Amino acid sequence: DLEDLVDSCRKFNPRIKAFDTSVFDGKYVTGDVSKEYLDKLEARRSDNAKQKHVADGEVIGLHNYQ
Repeated sequence: DLEDLVDSCRKFNPRIKAFDTSVFDGKYVTGDVSKEYLDKLEARRSDNAKQKHVADGEVIGLHNYQ
């Protein structure tokens, strides 16, 4: 479990009092990251959102130099 992970890391440096485990438990140290914010961010970064931008005429140029 997560507490076991934190405890095992703390063995290497017992002076560490807190760990940012937000990626695992959703508790962000800033305190202002809500589910609504994450949902909005996911929608903006989704494949569907990216395809919409391309469909709207956005051109992305990729060049390979050989």
